[in-house]
Amino acid sequence: MSRAVKSSGDDWPYVKFSPRKISPLNSSGEIGASYSEKDHTWVANWQEGKSVRRKQPNAYSSINKHGDLKARRLAVKTRREP
Repeated sequence: MSRAVKSSGDDWPYVKFSPRKISPLNSSGEIGASYSEKDHTWVANWQEGKSVRRKQPNAYSSINKHGDLKARRLAVKTRREP
């Protein structure tokens, strides 16, 4: 007798997060601002436009140029701007 694999519910390991919740993988504590190990930068991202024409621009803040704390602050500030 085979056992069914659970594919939904709160204890399922791949539960998608609501846009209003912060993922436990979020390194900045701010929605839309994250650290990129590959580029050694803090990245701010947001969405512009509606439906089919929606774009997701990014703004990069270099840790080498600004230092870690200032680069993070710049990414969060950029993300919060309208």
